[in-house]
Amino acid sequence: EKYGEQFRATGFEYNMEFDRHGIINYLSTNPKMKGIGFKRAMQIAEFCGDHFDRIVSKEHELLTQIPGVTREIADALHREWTDNKYFNLCMTQLASYDLTHKQVRKLVEKFGNNAARIIVENPYRLIEEVPGYGFIKADGIARKTGTPKSSPRRIQSAIIYILENALQDGDCLMEQRDLVSRSNAILKLDSLDSREIIEKELDVLLDQETRIICVPFENQFFVALKDIYEMESEIASTLRAHCGPNKKFAGEDISFKSFDDLNPGQLDAVRKA
Repeated sequence: EKYGEQFRATGFEYNMEFDRHGIINYLSTNPKMKGIGFKRAMQIAEFCGDHFDRIVSKEHELLTQIPGVTREIADALHREWTDNKYFNLCMTQLASYDLTHKQVRKLVEKFGNNAARIIVENPYRLIEEVPGYGFIKADGIARKTGTPKSSPRRIQSAIIYILENALQDGDCLMEQRDLVSRSNAILKLDSLDSREIIEKELDVLLDQETRIICVPFENQFFVALKDIYEMESEIASTLRAHCGPNKKFAGEDISFKSFDDLNPGQLDAVRKA
């Protein structure tokens, strides 16, 4: 009585729009949609227009007006859609980003029915959360959802991507200026002060001290992924603690072969060591 008439919410849903391309991709790649290939998916999307959800959910018999769509196909589509409506809505929106059915399912399994909203808000989260998603793929989605080129999330994700790529080449550290240059090349910010913009976001990441750290060495600054640097440092400490003469060979007369005794392959290995 104090606050007047009240109501109790029993649930909610996100208002997720999905386009024609998403419907076609979803229908044609979903293995549960029997009898619907790419061409038929195009016909269904064209027939339904902006009323796909209403027609498939409540008036699916109208689909039989499409050449080749039998009542059996229409019923199967209706059941699959209504049994998992919100899941399918999310799947359809994600499919509009040119993701495969398997990739879309991975995202939905990870994030639930909010997957599409999460991607729109921060596509670069996929890099950390979903195996197989690198910066290039996530950036493609981000650009489709309207993420600006100068977005802090985009720049920071590119920096992490460059460091992870360097790690694949065996480099645990990267000189700071080189990191900025490589990030600048991949981001293509179209700005005269692009390096300064990247350096600013690099400083933000360094201040957070969660993903990357800066390591000074011989009047230069190197940047590394924090967890990798800590593991490398631990290994180095362990080696230093246990290094020394091998007691197993103490006092023994050890002789080594001369270079003349080495074959071409061994000589090459010595040169590269």
